[in-house]
Amino acid sequence: MSIPKQAWKVEVTLNSYHNLTTVWDFNNCSYGFLAEESAFTFSASSLSNLRNVKELPMVVDWTVGEETCEEARNNVSSYACKSEKSKCYERDNGYGYRCRCQDGYEGNPYLDDGCKDIDECKDQSLNKCEKKCENTPGRFKCVCPKGYHGDGKKDGQGCMRGQLLVFKVATGISLGITLIVLAIWWLCSVLQEKKLVKMKRTFFLRNGGQLLQEKLTRREQSPDGAELFTSTELKKATNDFHDSRIVGQGGFGTVYKGFLSDNRIVAIKRSKEVDPNQVEQFINEGMMKELRGTYASGKTKSYEWRVTQLRALLKIADHHEKEITEALRSDLNKHEHESFVYEIAMMKSSCQLALKQLKKWMKPEKVKTSLTTFPSSGEIVSEPLGVTLVISAWNYPFLLSLDPVIGAITAGNAVVLKPSEISPATSAVLSKLLGEYMDTSAVKVVEGAVPETTALLEQKWDKIFYTGNGKVGRIVLAAAAKHLTPVILELGGKSPVVVDKNINLKVAARRIIAGKWGCNSGQACVSPDYLITTKDYASQLVDALKSELEVFYGKDPLKSEDLSRIVNSNHFNRLTNLLDDDKVSGKIVHGGQRDEANLKIAPTIMLEVPGDSLVMNEEIFGPLFPILTVYKIEDSIEMINAREKPLSAYLFTNDKKLKEEFIRNVSAGGLLVNDTILHLAEHSLPFGGVGESGMGAYHGKFSFDAFSHKKAVLQRSFAGDIPARYPPYTPGKLRFLKALLNGDVVGLIRALIGW
Repeated sequence: MSIPKQAWKVEVTLNSYHNLTTVWDFNNCSYGFLAEESAFTFSASSLSNLRNVKELPMVVDWTVGEETCEEARNNVSSYACKSEKSKCYERDNGYGYRCRCQDGYEGNPYLDDGCKDIDECKDQSLNKCEKKCENTPGRFKCVCPKGYHGDGKKDGQGCMRGQLLVFKVATGISLGITLIVLAIWWLCSVLQEKKLVKMKRTFFLRNGGQLLQEKLTRREQSPDGAELFTSTELKKATNDFHDSRIVGQGGFGTVYKGFLSDNRIVAIKRSKEVDPNQVEQFINEGMMKELRGTYASGKTKSYEWRVTQLRALLKIADHHEKEITEALRSDLNKHEHESFVYEIAMMKSSCQLALKQLKKWMKPEKVKTSLTTFPSSGEIVSEPLGVTLVISAWNYPFLLSLDPVIGAITAGNAVVLKPSEISPATSAVLSKLLGEYMDTSAVKVVEGAVPETTALLEQKWDKIFYTGNGKVGRIVLAAAAKHLTPVILELGGKSPVVVDKNINLKVAARRIIAGKWGCNSGQACVSPDYLITTKDYASQLVDALKSELEVFYGKDPLKSEDLSRIVNSNHFNRLTNLLDDDKVSGKIVHGGQRDEANLKIAPTIMLEVPGDSLVMNEEIFGPLFPILTVYKIEDSIEMINAREKPLSAYLFTNDKKLKEEFIRNVSAGGLLVNDTILHLAEHSLPFGGVGESGMGAYHGKFSFDAFSHKKAVLQRSFAGDIPARYPPYTPGKLRFLKALLNGDVVGLIRALIGW
């Protein structure tokens, strides 16, 4: 038989090799055979050959002959225990001997310096050292075992798991890149301060019905002498930067984008009033004609075009996150955390879902057909509506602008976005970025105020999507009615929160605060508007809200960077009037502080507010939070139903019966139990209002459906033609058709055979 390659290359003769049991691996350093002692002998020639193989990693179990250990050491030709750290053992019957390393040593005892200290190769902290043979018999080196990397002889973390090693290397690389980026940022800052970097600003000038772009450097003079500033310079120029506004690109008449510095207040300058006729002429003759032509070409209907545009939107969010968050900070003083979570991340989530599901959504839906049309096949085909208009809101100007646009694009429409002029910094960013990344022959942005919006509503659209208040919603609906244009209205209303006893009050308080003040300081359509609880539980609830508000925003919330400001002075004055109402001024149990200069109002709780007060008769849309009380929590349902249907309704309870009654009897756009606002983040649920809170819904596939026409398609062959359909009509034909249309199989058979 042959010995494995890892052992020696010499044939060994065994007197009784049938007793061979296994291959013996001695410390990964040698191979041999184990067998019963009475059957294990070597021939003399084999033993001689064994001694002459210098690189033999074989360790002999028992030697052949009757030498003692001492005789073997004195005999140069013997295969003796040569290592100083070896021991020699003689067999009881005196027939041969064997060598072993002493305790605490391992290796080959038959070679000089063959026994090594076992502690020589050991990672003392992880104990992950593994001995491996070198080419020379008996010698070994320290290596790390599988899954570990590093130096096996090194103390501490000599052998580390591969992931840990990769992490440390990646951390080092990341740190180096971070330092380089910081250095570049510092250098650019220095250059900008020294005015070595010239920043470009875009202006639009009116000329013969066309809009001309004109780029001016930062320090050049725009029309009428309005000086241009970067946002950094504006912050340095005024302490009232929150009042600063960056006018968006576009507009009509002689309109330019710039800033006038007057008593440390920054303003927008227009050279003359906008001419509505010119606006309408431009939109009708220029933009609409191009959009209709693009849609008619079929470009927007292809799967490839839709995917390209969705990916472009993702690039906008990924590559310009800082620019977007800065615009939101300028418009609303939104913290970066809130801007990313509630605007950028949610928009990206909508895009990613659409990219993943688009093929499935576009695929025709097969349906069953009845006996009436047999033989036939039916399907529902989703086709785009055409050229659509999205009018966005100012409170979440990035998300509420692009989320409906995503729906329009996934359905294959051309779309025009009209951002809100009340959040001009974000409006300008949207206009700029969509102009750079999107197909502008099918996706356009029109900025401006009332004249521009009015001109847009005069056009014939295939669908209008409006987000805002009910007053403007009625104007949009009336304008759409002239052209029988379908409309989705995302409005709002007074969304109630009902709080029952026997709940986790701390968690409930935190979730209510997150939905009320953590969402743009109450300036959200789904923000809790008022709260209902029982009289005996109200004081505990108020105390819990106070405690958590202090944790979230500190003892002086007006100084908190985490609390958004009121969007402008008009809304600030409106909220101040609600606070100063005689019917509620004495009901304030927490907050009420205001900072008019910085447009901030502290989180304010009002207890036992009368139903006829101003704050209870309009949507608050701000940081004021009235609390109403009832004797029984079930009475809250009747109180809610006495008002217009809200966009959202929230319930905190552990009572299963109350949950069922609330869901069954409260009519609202959406309901959420034991939390606030999160229902709008779930793409598998429709988001929309009912009654005064709006009409239509979107999010996820509901957005695709909102901008699609569900076209019914029935296909038949020329077989199965029924004469009973056609004149001349007879009693027999009528009996046949009655049986067929009523599904009467027996009657159908009787009619066919003439009974």
